[in-house]
Amino acid sequence: MKIFMSLFLLFSLLKADKPVILELNWLHQFEYAGFYIAKEKGYYKKRGLNVQILDGFKKNVFDDVQNGEVDFGISGSSLVKQFLSGRKFVALAVLYQNSPFVWITHKDIKRRYRLKRLSL
Repeated sequence: MKIFMSLFLLFSLLKADKPVILELNWLHQFEYAGFYIAKEKGYYKKRGLNVQILDGFKKNVFDDVQNGEVDFGISGSSLVKQFLSGRKFVALAVLYQNSPFVWITHKDIKRRYRLKRLSL
């Protein structure tokens, strides 16, 4: 009977969605689209995860992860500083983001110093 109950509990746990909290390092916005699309398409659910995505506005993602308030956090290169200061964080993935800002100028302008302040 004990074995049956243990197996029942084990299979119940495997079927249940494990709650996982992900804290962003800023407000909900397009740069985090991959996380939202994965949730919307059911990729997390397929793996047995019930992911909740929180914004990180005016929060300290490092403290929240370390204190167990959230399971995962998004950060930038400041993770290295936190690690070197003795906090035992692990980077699970590195995402490279290009800035969408570009300069569009007349073809005669070939050097930055030739740019003048533009007023609209």
